[in-house]
Amino acid sequence: QKRAEMASAKSEARFRQLAQSLPNHVWTARPSGELDWFNDQVYVYSGSARGELDGDGWGKLVHPEDVEDAAAAWQTAIETASDYNTEFRLRRFDGAYRWHLARATPIIDDAAQVVYWVGTNTDIEDQKAAELALRESELQVKLALSAAQMGVWECEVVDGAFVNLRGDDKAIALLGGVPGEQSTSETLISRIGPEDRAGLGKAAEKALASDGDGVVDVEYRIVPRAGEKERWVHARAQALVSVAGTRLVGTVRDISHRKEAEARQQVL
Repeated sequence: QKRAEMASAKSEARFRQLAQSLPNHVWTARPSGELDWFNDQVYVYSGSARGELDGDGWGKLVHPEDVEDAAAAWQTAIETASDYNTEFRLRRFDGAYRWHLARATPIIDDAAQVVYWVGTNTDIEDQKAAELALRESELQVKLALSAAQMGVWECEVVDGAFVNLRGDDKAIALLGGVPGEQSTSETLISRIGPEDRAGLGKAAEKALASDGDGVVDVEYRIVPRAGEKERWVHARAQALVSVAGTRLVGTVRDISHRKEAEARQQVL
């Protein structure tokens, strides 16, 4: 019994030494879910006194809008003895809130009973800010493309052929395809006006050459479907080369009105 007690104390001391060396918030909880220990990083971050966060006291650090979800997730983990994984904002000592990823794992004995919980809080504020900035940037791009009536597409370049064409619905429709339909290199070529196919091939070959700038910029006609008028499109793409191969990422827009105006001007 004494040897077991000494081994347990030694193990606990080793755990706390490790927990204190980590930059993350580290905490433990009783089987019932009441938190009973925090590493120094928690107190430095929150400005709380020792013992102030024990039990349910930690809840006062959580943003009011996140308390309900965090508590519900914690209760579910306790009742099912399963891993705890959630995100919430924690108040810093200066009153600012920062997003954290909270994780906890139950330590289970040979009798399948939870002995205690070990948890961490990892600051993900910068990641959240980057995700928000990316979403805002994507929204701005979508709005700009919508205002310019452009579609976005991409495809792989294999042995000089364009394969696996994909894009948003507008791009696929402008390129003569059907949204959701898989396009092969043959179907892609068949949509291009016969008199323009050679020009597109030369433009792509020049852009993808070793001394090319990687930019494919072409205007060509789309073979009309039954009941449709002939349509001109302007496609521009940048070649991206990686270990996985070469792919084109670009935009396309309908320039039929401009071409019609140019034709009328030539007649005049």
